[in-house]
Amino acid sequence: MQALRLSHLLLSCQALSTLASMTLLPVMPLYVATLRGVQPTHVAAWSAAALAAPAAGTLLLGGLAGRCSDRFGCRPILVGGCALFAAGLGLIAVGEHPAQLVLGRLLQGISVLGTGLTIAVVAASEGATGAALGRLEGATAAGALCGPVLGGWSLQSDALRMLLALCALLLLWMAYRFWRQLPLAGAPRPPSPAPTKLRWPGHCRRWMAGLLLTQAAAFALVAVFALHMAERFPGLGGLPGWIGLLHASAWAAALVAAPGWGHFNNPRRARSFFCVATAASAVCLLALAASHSIWQVALLRVLLGGCYAALVPSALLALSTAFDPHQHGVVIGSSRALSSIGQLLGPLLVMALHPWLPAAWLLIAVASLFLAAAALSPPRTPIFPSAEVAR
Repeated sequence: MQALRLSHLLLSCQALSTLASMTLLPVMPLYVATLRGVQPTHVAAWSAAALAAPAAGTLLLGGLAGRCSDRFGCRPILVGGCALFAAGLGLIAVGEHPAQLVLGRLLQGISVLGTGLTIAVVAASEGATGAALGRLEGATAAGALCGPVLGGWSLQSDALRMLLALCALLLLWMAYRFWRQLPLAGAPRPPSPAPTKLRWPGHCRRWMAGLLLTQAAAFALVAVFALHMAERFPGLGGLPGWIGLLHASAWAAALVAAPGWGHFNNPRRARSFFCVATAASAVCLLALAASHSIWQVALLRVLLGGCYAALVPSALLALSTAFDPHQHGVVIGSSRALSSIGQLLGPLLVMALHPWLPAAWLLIAVASLFLAAAALSPPRTPIFPSAEVAR
């Protein structure tokens, strides 16, 4: 019963932190324009800085957080992560200057809360790592589905700051729950038989590169999709609403598909699931580039959301089960840090190519990233003995 309560708390925290992060995403330029001292010509620059800030924080501290969790347990990472994330939300809620917005978003990344939650979910999975990561991806999808909807509504009704403050208070309450529910770390763990310095075999480096490419493709798609819709359907009424609805449909599909992917996934199937999902994503993008019907676009976005739900969990499953459990923290932390590089590179790629290519060709470029990720995944990933026994 206690393990079930902890699992629910971890998933709830993941959903809430994702919701709070995604609340500002669709309305970031509109929100920045309401802040004090922002010139219209500076809105885009401040918005880009605020969007990139969390990824920069995770890139800087993801690996360090993983090492700390391996050494001292998940409790300090989760408690401190919730507190720092809440501080970032609080700063955004009370801030009137765009620099405070960027700093608040940076604190969300520095909290490495997502990394800590992933490590804790894997540690508490009792061998069913694939199913646990599937549920975690489902919680992420739930937050990503609800966050933009609440963000648009709250900005329109002048309740955005109140919503962010409420999320901050809930995260502080969760920090208290983690403090009470997780065991004391006690003395640092004794050194494990595994090497002190983590060595990344060639097959794991290929998984990391594939993970980076899938994140670059996913975040590039966010930037390309609106451009493609504007070019392909210039006369469509209520275009912003359609774009938001289609994004939401993708996350709804991910919410439904993630537990199913996780239920059937295991270390030996991880590469097959990853390759099928990346190849299917590429095919959907190629079809999307050629589509001239809004209903075809809707169907393809749903399929893309369902495929995306398998990508990160499969890569993390293959990576985590290839190492000693005493090293899972640094493996997951380093993977999350590398993913943040992809989150930065994807939009930059779109910015670099957009002046030269139409949006349909940009979709083809994004599809090539998914295909490259599938090609990089290693044919065989050795499984650490304890993971093999757990399965």
